[in-house]
Amino acid sequence: MSIFTGQAGMKLNVDKAFCLSLREAENRRAYLKSEFEKINQDVEFILNDRSHNPQKAISKSHQDLCRMASENNWETVLIFEDDVRFYDFNPIQIAQINFFLDQNKTWDMFYLGGILGKMWKTESDGIARIRCAGTHSYIVHKRAFERVLEIDYEKTEKAVDSVYKKKFKLYSPYPLMTRQEDNCILGSSIQGYRDQVTGSKGKLGEQEKMWRKNRIKERQQVYFKNLHKWLFKLDQQ
Repeated sequence: MSIFTGQAGMKLNVDKAFCLSLREAENRRAYLKSEFEKINQDVEFILNDRSHNPQKAISKSHQDLCRMASENNWETVLIFEDDVRFYDFNPIQIAQINFFLDQNKTWDMFYLGGILGKMWKTESDGIARIRCAGTHSYIVHKRAFERVLEIDYEKTEKAVDSVYKKKFKLYSPYPLMTRQEDNCILGSSIQGYRDQVTGSKGKLGEQEKMWRKNRIKERQQVYFKNLHKWLFKLDQQ
């Protein structure tokens, strides 16, 4: 495996790419320039002020981007959060993703990374079905915009990722391409909720352990627990 860099010229085939960030988080945005160069992607930052209810605020920010995409008649929009980090990955994954996004007509959202629930291989090279938490890097198709806009975050205590994983058909690359930065390095504005999901409790190194376990879980899910789904062509679409 070798890391993909902008030198190869390939990038994800989406209409627009955005990154949600707090206005005050200049340190994160400075770091992200080199991260986005790894996929040769032009990314526009959407800046928000800190909220007394950060979980609800970020959920609505994701929704606002889908509203913008719908109003502009974009077909696909790539959304990052400002704690995204890329693993080393094989450049062929970019081509596999672009081919899948173009040919497959069933996907609602395509996650570049996430905190795994379930994952299983599909018949498409390098592509998996996924159920996961985390919305730090994902692509939304226009077929999902309307359902995203129907979500009423005033009437639910659930965060955006908890809603998405049950409401939409999710796919991802295998192996995953992204993770979130350790909160001890760059703390999250929704740290309380993240600690609840990951069980890390904000302790030094705990989140790093969680992401290492998540990496191992990818292989366990694909080659052991859910191998039958691929062998017997179950839940492929």
